[in-house]
Amino acid sequence: MAMMGLDIGTSGCKSTILNDNFEICAGSYLEYPAVRSGGSHVLDANLVWQNVKQVMAESLRQSGGQRIEAISISSFGEAFVLVDEHSNVLDYSMLYTDNRGKLECEELTRALGEEAIINVTGINPHQMYSINKLCWIKKNQPEIFGKAYKAFQFEDFIIHMLTGECAVDYSLASRTMAFDIRKKVWWQDMFAAAGIDIEDLGCVFNYNLPDVP
Repeated sequence: MAMMGLDIGTSGCKSTILNDNFEICAGSYLEYPAVRSGGSHVLDANLVWQNVKQVMAESLRQSGGQRIEAISISSFGEAFVLVDEHSNVLDYSMLYTDNRGKLECEELTRALGEEAIINVTGINPHQMYSINKLCWIKKNQPEIFGKAYKAFQFEDFIIHMLTGECAVDYSLASRTMAFDIRKKVWWQDMFAAAGIDIEDLGCVFNYNLPDVP
């Protein structure tokens, strides 16, 4: 039984195949550029997806076409991919180093309180987290926000493109600044403060989360 690991980074992606003795038998890596302009720092999710397919294909070629029984995927957090209902990418993805979202983070922190955000989400308020940049898009790019159906973290985006599933794990959900780490649910107060209806079909964080054990 062979297994594949995929790692999605900010500057490149790689795949590795392990055989049934857990020995590395194939691997491939491709880089892609992030684009800086002023205070913005963005990544093209379509290019990431194309490169992921290429490294997977190359690793399979190197392995002699072994049957892959499982794929494990990891990625950086915070940055998300906005897609429409047909899974088309709507815009470039803002990386955590992108300056946008600072004012929105300040507004959410005033509305909910810094202590409450820390207690519920387990993180200090910061502009890099997804909900702040989503608020920036809603305010400054309403034509894009209006078309949004999901906001996938990059790991979730690749899983969706490979399987059609919409899912997020707890660790990446916590990087949105909108996840209750104790109750393991989306934090309704945060969405209310952000002015986003989590039950709306257009809500980009409307995932099915796994049940708490």
